[in-house]
Amino acid sequence: MNSTAFLTHRVKKKMDHLGETKGTYYITQGDANKAEDVPISEKQVVGKKVFAIPKVGGILNFVSENLLVSIIFLVSVFGFITIIRYYILNK
Repeated sequence: MNSTAFLTHRVKKKMDHLGETKGTYYITQGDANKAEDVPISEKQVVGKKVFAIPKVGGILNFVSENLLVSIIFLVSVFGFITIIRYYILNK
């Protein structure tokens, strides 16, 4: 099965063999999963998380689910900033 989807899972254990097969294998587990995943080969690993920005995923989910509310909010903030700049610069 060829898939272009990527999963981000936490590495629980690194192994130097799987049964009788030598190589580097990882046992991973998703944060929302109660059980560990089946072992994967190091060849299946595509990348490594370098850093994370907390809460950005929640904000993006809110924006995608409430697009109209998000647009109204952004226009309101932009309008507020514009009015404040107008009053400050014209004093």
